[in-house]
Amino acid sequence: MSESAIRTAIYNILSGITDIGKVYDYERWAADWSKFINLFKTTISGVDQIRGWEIGRRSAGEKPFTIGLNLRDHGFVIRGYMRVNNASASEKTFNNLIEAVADAFRNNFTLNGAAESHDYIQAVPIDFRVFGNVLCHYAELSLNVHEEKNIARPLPEIFGYSEDIYSGEGMVAPGDLWGSFFECPNSGMAISMNVYLKQVETRTPRIKCAIYSDSGGVPNSLIGYTEEWILTSGFEGWKTLNFISGGNLISGNIYWLIVWADDYFYGYTFTGLTHQLVVAGKAYNSFPVTFPAGSFNNNKALIYCAYRMM
Repeated sequence: MSESAIRTAIYNILSGITDIGKVYDYERWAADWSKFINLFKTTISGVDQIRGWEIGRRSAGEKPFTIGLNLRDHGFVIRGYMRVNNASASEKTFNNLIEAVADAFRNNFTLNGAAESHDYIQAVPIDFRVFGNVLCHYAELSLNVHEEKNIARPLPEIFGYSEDIYSGEGMVAPGDLWGSFFECPNSGMAISMNVYLKQVETRTPRIKCAIYSDSGGVPNSLIGYTEEWILTSGFEGWKTLNFISGGNLISGNIYWLIVWADDYFYGYTFTGLTHQLVVAGKAYNSFPVTFPAGSFNNNKALIYCAYRMM
């Protein structure tokens, strides 16, 4: 996909319309208006006349679309000219041509594969213009076209414990805020939390994760939290939950990575630092702004945070 390929597709679609007239794939100009309008002279059904179209681009922009892809928007304009012939009701003929153009693009959503999509033909204005001494019907047909662009985004950074190696497995009780502290090596924005867990019997708890700041070796203030997920039957392994609020991280700071559920699940740990794992009971609801008092041990949870450096 490219601007030139999209422009060519617009030209080909336009040129394929019956009795469309002269078509240019670029904007035409002349110092003299009479010479300009003569660029659109053509013969339709054996009659010489002014009838033509030119294609130009008036805007271009880009925005994120999905992982690895941006969406680039091209604002094309198709200008139409046709000499007025009141005796033959040329105004109706000109408007019929506009409808034919709209039909052609409506039925070709990807412009012969040159684009991802478009927003259909918008005709504003439709009026009259005088070129030299020639009165013409005139229209501007706008066409906003969307093009996918591959982008090379760096892989997210992570901090936490991301190994599949563990020394302990235990049930985490309903309402227990459970997790460990780790140092974040770079400033950035949290993208997701990843936690290793397993279903207990047939229980299907609601589960979500959060990041808390550290104050003197204990979790303190809420930094951000993820979406909620219901643990599915037979699940065991790493689960990724995306952040939906907050998550601003500062280089060198200690953060507590916390998982919370409304029913039992198995959590996994490995030998950690002094007081690296916390458990604090609180009825499952919205994450508390300030972390409640809890108990500690010297393990670390199998949990890590993925973030984008800033």
